[in-house]
Amino acid sequence: MGEAPRPVALLTGGATRIAQAVALALAEDGFDIAITFRTSKDAAAATVTQLQARGVQAVALPLEQRSVQSISALFAAFDSHFRRLDLLLNSASLFYSTPLLEVTEAQYDELLEANLKGPFFMAQGAAARMLRNDPPGGLILNLGDVKAERVGPRFAPYLLSKAGLHALTKLLAVELAPSVRVNTLALGPILLPEHYGAALRERAIDTTLLKRVGDVSDVVGAVRFLWTGGGFITGASLPIDGGRLAGSHHYPPGAPPEGSGP
Repeated sequence: MGEAPRPVALLTGGATRIAQAVALALAEDGFDIAITFRTSKDAAAATVTQLQARGVQAVALPLEQRSVQSISALFAAFDSHFRRLDLLLNSASLFYSTPLLEVTEAQYDELLEANLKGPFFMAQGAAARMLRNDPPGGLILNLGDVKAERVGPRFAPYLLSKAGLHALTKLLAVELAPSVRVNTLALGPILLPEHYGAALRERAIDTTLLKRVGDVSDVVGAVRFLWTGGGFITGASLPIDGGRLAGSHHYPPGAPPEGSGP
């Protein structure tokens, strides 16, 4: 019998932040890696160099995930490099404040298209390839936000997009069973936005039961678990939030979400 093929992972937004950390960890585990970028071309090239240094095949592919045409082009390019797909991490997203009475149609469309439409069609393309594996199978992971279940003010379109992403996880799990598992990683304060000062950082910490900010290693550990030991888990939302969701009645008034983008 021949050697088993190396698994392949595709990570949107894998040039930076959480998705980059997951990509590097999966490379350590023996995955070949494809990452996507929109504006972070230089960071993507640097990440590919780091991935290749781990002895795996790695490519960076451009993607505007608000465009189905761009998603189709991405998968065509992906197919020129890889013959299978085993894991998709939908990480790339947009995040910014939108006070309700000031929300514009352009802002609404941008957030819903980037954070929900994009992951939908990425999952569609990924699933088609996972079902062609021999044997069929794979894992789709969506990066969500625990505040999608305990909403707050000033982020309505963003939180709506993340609530939709949590619902999409369940729908995909039903549609793709039993071959492809689909789960959400519902993030709390892991990597805070770069613009957060000391006061906002402390408010975010106060919303957790563990009274600290999480680390990218917490997300990496969850991804590894769901790949290697979570074979009976699908359609689930796994909070990685320091107990924020469980202790949501302790939120400081108006505490903002942190965003789960790359």
